[in-house]
Amino acid sequence: RMLMTLCACQSLRIVSFMVTTLPGSSRQCLYHVPQHLTATEMVQGPADPEGNPQGWSPPHTWYDILFHVDPTNGCGDLMFSSHVIFSMTFVGVVWKYFNWPF
Repeated sequence: RMLMTLCACQSLRIVSFMVTTLPGSSRQCLYHVPQHLTATEMVQGPADPEGNPQGWSPPHTWYDILFHVDPTNGCGDLMFSSHVIFSMTFVGVVWKYFNWPF
């Protein structure tokens, strides 16, 4: 049961990681608004690529979307933490199978 729970939760984590589009809070994920933009330009239309951080490279092909791995500059792992998966699975196993009365 524990392994099935871990596999199911990790699969959900992978799916959520792939579909998460929230900006990350780390330095390499922040967008810096260029000085020449007006308030109207900031609200309407696509963002000016000049404000993207150095090294920003969005995926262009399906191969990039599915197989691009960048563990040091990733910005999408914000919704579903592996630490929580393992901690809660451990607590559930202890609660279910080792619930000894003291």
